[in-house]
Amino acid sequence: MYMCCSMKKNETRKRIEYFDLMKGVCIALVVISHCYEELEIRLSNEHLWSMLEHLRMPLYFFLSGMFFKEYSCFIDFVVRKFNKLIIPLLFFCVITVIPKLLIGQVDFDFIAVKKHISWMLKYGGYLWFLRTLFFANILYYTYNHFVKDRGIYTRIGVMLALTLSGWIINSFIPIEGDFRSDYAYIISIITSFLVLPFFFVASWMRKILGSGEIRIGKTALALIFILSLSVSYLTSSGGVYLVNAKVENNIILFYIAAFSSILSVWCVCYTVKKLFYFSYIGRYSIIVYLTHIPLLNVLVYKGWCTDVYVLAAVTLAFMPVMIWIFKAVFPAFVAQRDILLYQDGRLKVDWKAFSLKNR
Repeated sequence: MYMCCSMKKNETRKRIEYFDLMKGVCIALVVISHCYEELEIRLSNEHLWSMLEHLRMPLYFFLSGMFFKEYSCFIDFVVRKFNKLIIPLLFFCVITVIPKLLIGQVDFDFIAVKKHISWMLKYGGYLWFLRTLFFANILYYTYNHFVKDRGIYTRIGVMLALTLSGWIINSFIPIEGDFRSDYAYIISIITSFLVLPFFFVASWMRKILGSGEIRIGKTALALIFILSLSVSYLTSSGGVYLVNAKVENNIILFYIAAFSSILSVWCVCYTVKKLFYFSYIGRYSIIVYLTHIPLLNVLVYKGWCTDVYVLAAVTLAFMPVMIWIFKAVFPAFVAQRDILLYQDGRLKVDWKAFSLKNR
């Protein structure tokens, strides 16, 4: 299998540790950026804000590519991704209305609740990432299935052709207007083409690092970090709105800035290996991603946190509690247990996934 790689036991443990840390840094940046957006403010340093926008969501797609697996067949793959991405999306499209009802932001009536759920299903709000990631996984699976036995130049060429086709299609969609929000499903598919390079480079990087053949010293890591951060600073420009498939930067510079930012984070995490809090929330980053916006809505709407630093600190501090609650009560709806199983050529429902026993 293209993504499979053999690994020594000591390398496995090391790799998992700093991958969790990378996910922790990534989800913390997502939470902090959403704190700014919830309060409708931005960093005073626009260039630093641009650098962060070139990092946070590209890094999330990159890390998803790091853990890409084909599984037994295409149906099995789709079922597993449906469990991990679409079921949480559907569940939180419904559950996000509960905090709004409790704080009075949405009225206690059928029409208001239906309107909220319909909007979430249509557009997705912050849940757009799960839908886009689902399409991106299917696209990369299809791509990988057809080119995995080909030479490296063929694989790169096909990947570039698919990515370019996504940008070409995207160029015909009006930047202004409601089309990109009204037809969010179409935009999610287009974005999956745009993020294909992150999957490709991540899978290549995982294969190289997983082999255990490369050892990088601290001096080399420091130099790579400085160089990558410098490149990120020089190439970052404008906003990155992958939710709407909009990138204000030059296309080539966008990828250079994103990959250099990702590399700088990788250097730090590869060196540090583990930071308890960030490694922990990284391990359960999907739960943090799903739960932080409803919490932010409550904190901001009720006026309990009006300072962005306080809001970020309170939200991040509360995340271990959210992880504990949703792992214990709703594991099947936060990608911790599979509801649907594909076994012996048949699709089955694991009803035990809904049981509170043995948790």
